[in-house]
Amino acid sequence: MRATQAPATYDAVGHCRKTRTSKTHIPELDGIRGVAILLVLICHFGWYESPSGWEHSFREALQLGWIGVDLFFTLSGFLITGILLDTKQTRNYFSSFYVRRALRIFPLYFCFLLSFFHFLMPAMHHTGKWQEVQGTYEIWFWLYGANFLSAFGHFVPMLDHFWSLAIEEQFYFVWPLIVYLTPLHWIGRLCIGAAGFSMIAKILCLATATQSTPSTYFLTHLTPLHLEPLAFGALAAYLVRQHEMELTKKRLRNLAGIAIGCLVVAIVIARSTLYGTPAMATLGTAALATAFTCVILWCVMYRETTVSNWMTHPVLRSFGTYSYGIYVLHMILAQYVTGSVVLLTAKLGAHYGWKEAIVSVGAGIPLSYVAGRCSWLLIEKRCLALKSRFEAHPLQNNQESPEGRDSTEGSGRGVNFHHGRTKSIGG
Repeated sequence: MRATQAPATYDAVGHCRKTRTSKTHIPELDGIRGVAILLVLICHFGWYESPSGWEHSFREALQLGWIGVDLFFTLSGFLITGILLDTKQTRNYFSSFYVRRALRIFPLYFCFLLSFFHFLMPAMHHTGKWQEVQGTYEIWFWLYGANFLSAFGHFVPMLDHFWSLAIEEQFYFVWPLIVYLTPLHWIGRLCIGAAGFSMIAKILCLATATQSTPSTYFLTHLTPLHLEPLAFGALAAYLVRQHEMELTKKRLRNLAGIAIGCLVVAIVIARSTLYGTPAMATLGTAALATAFTCVILWCVMYRETTVSNWMTHPVLRSFGTYSYGIYVLHMILAQYVTGSVVLLTAKLGAHYGWKEAIVSVGAGIPLSYVAGRCSWLLIEKRCLALKSRFEAHPLQNNQESPEGRDSTEGSGRGVNFHHGRTKSIGG
């Protein structure tokens, strides 16, 4: 059965192409990003020790906020692959992509690393604090290798969350070349194959483990073992540019329902919502990636629906705009906010439990928002203004793309998509 509202044509970052000259930003994508960062904040500010009972269940619900990272990954796969598909026939395909990505990601990230390792950490050591924080693994962060550290059990307090930025950067490094060399009609198969490879690799790791189950971080922090959300997001970008598959509302609802059912099964098997259990790392990750892909497709293709209206709430959009700065900075705030609440609770002779965790979440979210907004105004916004100098340029008339003269037909049936700005965790 056909949907009553036909899908519109959109570019890689959600600009509706009603005419060749109209360009309308889709606010739903900012809202999705806002949901993702709020889930992460709830997870990181809401941790508390709880042995059993309903308080344990409540903590498990708060910790399910880790799915915000996978939502970021799925959205990143969708946005980045869309840009790569839309600029595949440009003469500065690689330079435009990498320079624009660098302007979005590097300034804040490297400023933070410089400040953390060479100013903040020595200052705290001088006062006798942060003795557990050392610069032994600093080079790994500069080279976006934090996920390798955590995968093998090495952690730097307040920087543990950078594993996800490392995965994204590694994806940005290799995916443009893969998309460039892959014929357009093979992109969909490539995305499905990447997701299948990741799933099979994790299952093999579990099946061949001799002494113990692979660690939580090994199963989830290595890029080849966490490709499902990135690959499914990339698949969504490919599908919205094709007319062979009709993505009706009914089809998306059914697929999302099946995915949520599989997620529930994974939680029941694991008896936990934590992401590193075998069931959650395999079935759960694939189910989440599928559900998130459906949400993104729904918001992009069917606007002015209930879900889209939720995603356009000004608060969500605002959090989405500042999500990168919030993500980079929030763990330092989490250290101080939760630590302060713990000390206050101890002075009052109480136990740090669910009520105190709610206080930490309630204080941590607005503080993180302020930090993210400051980051945006002082660093990110200024660097983003330079991106317009590195737009992708069409090939000359006598030049051809790697796929020949008819390669445009597979990309939206000749529809002219616009190469615009993009955001994910890293923007």
